[in-house]
Amino acid sequence: MAGRGARSWHLAGLILLGLLTTTGLGARLAKPSSMEAALLQHPVIDRKHSQTLDNQTISERGLDNLATVFSNKAARWLPRLAGGSLTELDDGPELDVEKARLMARLTSVAYCSDTEVIQSWQCTRCKRVPTFQPHEVVFDKVWDVLAYVGYDPSWRAVVVVFRGTDSSNWGNWINNLKTWRANHMYPIPEAPKALVHAGFYSLYTNSALQANVTRAARELVAAHPGTTRLHVTGHSMGGALSALCALDLKFNVGFTDVRSWSFGSPRVGNWQWEQLYAAHVTESWRFTHNRDVVPSLPPQLIGFHHVAREAWLVDVETVGGVDQKVLICDASGEDPSCHNSACMLGMCTSVADHLMYLEIPMYKDMMEC
Repeated sequence: MAGRGARSWHLAGLILLGLLTTTGLGARLAKPSSMEAALLQHPVIDRKHSQTLDNQTISERGLDNLATVFSNKAARWLPRLAGGSLTELDDGPELDVEKARLMARLTSVAYCSDTEVIQSWQCTRCKRVPTFQPHEVVFDKVWDVLAYVGYDPSWRAVVVVFRGTDSSNWGNWINNLKTWRANHMYPIPEAPKALVHAGFYSLYTNSALQANVTRAARELVAAHPGTTRLHVTGHSMGGALSALCALDLKFNVGFTDVRSWSFGSPRVGNWQWEQLYAAHVTESWRFTHNRDVVPSLPPQLIGFHHVAREAWLVDVETVGGVDQKVLICDASGEDPSCHNSACMLGMCTSVADHLMYLEIPMYKDMMEC
């Protein structure tokens, strides 16, 4: 029950801002579409805890807090899902699911938020990645952003992890994602048409993140001579920040092997940005989950384009329970048969699906922190 309560607390920012409410938890959508009617949806928020947070109805904002399980009928309607689980394609690298799970665990640690806990690496979540060696935790209270930097000798890599927002700002930025345009030019002379989300760019460059993450990365390279590999990871807004960081450190620190794992990331920039990113990142995995609302934002219609390669996590009904399939998408970044196919016009609405990746919680739980 502690995990469920913590998950409700993670949603409080949306609720307080009127973007989400917990009224009617456990109920199915009032007027489901033909696709939604084929889903099995289960409440993930503790009703008792949520009774004090019922300011408005979910439908007023078009969101829901029901975790998704696709029925067998729905699976037949989704082209990629009908093809079954896949972790390797002819035109791309094989996905190492176990390594991706370790990156998800590192990302989950960031939600512990306490800088001393992360720095000491003694939390329950920390101990699940025992080879990681923390170097510095960067927290900017004004901007409400957190990242930590360390080294993992098993990967011979500098690792940078970004937390998504878990305060009232979460609701604020998700609302802005619906309308903000990609109107900030990425400062690379070779790609003058590459545009990125002005809000994400400001969070990375104007907060304490860029300067301190860069310095910490350089210190680790100096401490581990010959290190050329960088791993970046993040969830939600942290996924967007990790993408910006990947190229920033590639160009300004000199890493030659840059690898990225993001979970529930929004779109960061336009198509030219995606091309720039693809040209300089050695390996990139962008995980989506069921009907997670955040990867639908900001919309493609206003000029945004996801980076590749998407790995869509899909929970499917089985006789014995639920099976999670990992579906590898095409190299376009916007595979119409993956996450974009799960919801009407590619606009998904589940907040609950956003909070769990590879069965690892992406929110703070005091029992594990």
